[in-house]
Amino acid sequence: WSSDVCSSDLDIEQNIPETKQKNPNAVALVIAIAEYANTNVLKVEYAKRDGEFIREYLTKTLGYNEKNILPQNSDEVFTFATMRTYIKKKLATYLKKDGSSELFIYYTGHGAPSTQNQEAYFVPQDCDPNFVSDENAYNMNEFYADIAQLNAKKKTVVIDACFSGQTGSGASLVKNASPALLKVKNVLLADENAVLFQSSSAEQVSNWYPEKKHGMFTYFFLKGLQGNADKNNDGIITASELEQFINDENDGLPYYSNRELQRPQKAMISGNKDEVIVKLK
Repeated sequence: WSSDVCSSDLDIEQNIPETKQKNPNAVALVIAIAEYANTNVLKVEYAKRDGEFIREYLTKTLGYNEKNILPQNSDEVFTFATMRTYIKKKLATYLKKDGSSELFIYYTGHGAPSTQNQEAYFVPQDCDPNFVSDENAYNMNEFYADIAQLNAKKKTVVIDACFSGQTGSGASLVKNASPALLKVKNVLLADENAVLFQSSSAEQVSNWYPEKKHGMFTYFFLKGLQGNADKNNDGIITASELEQFINDENDGLPYYSNRELQRPQKAMISGNKDEVIVKLK
């Protein structure tokens, strides 16, 4: 690490910037699925902790009102029905009708490729990743289409999950997975006010970072929000600056995933990269 980063292993959990900006109409949904109903499904290490600190940054750094961060009970169990209900029904009731709200959605948990239709799925708590289908898992195409329909002036979607059929430790999650064949139609990106952060490309593993006790992508995402991504020191961090920080070959996610785990990982950021993610001053 560069000298300003090595004060503590859990550096993103300390000195969370508290900004003056208040964003009372902004709405967030934080989905963190650590354990699955089927006990044979490997636990998602650090998912709970990732969700917890995303919430901290939303309130302290991005100025969100706690009451607008869903679910209000952070221990809510995200079954197939629950996950869809939040996105298809509940979020719209929190967003201002005139479209003036900002929207932030974060997901950490398992993702899986379908061996039937080569599509990517978010794996809810009550689903077995080996048998994902539209009946029991949230199809990524549908998820993005649902978010595209929500009326918000700005949408930031952050996904820390891989769809390669492996876990963040590199263990196999899905038998006979062929992630290279995944087909994703991202209608959300037609929305010029949307920006999407994905932790890795389709065939890569989204690694865990045991030393930091977080998903590796989430660690660098929050590290950037802490101020490290503000390269020009203007107090504003755009999606583009965050992308450059996270994917820095020398000091970012690609370097540490190769160094610590000997596995390539590079975040995929798409959409409106001029979008301001946070104002620190």
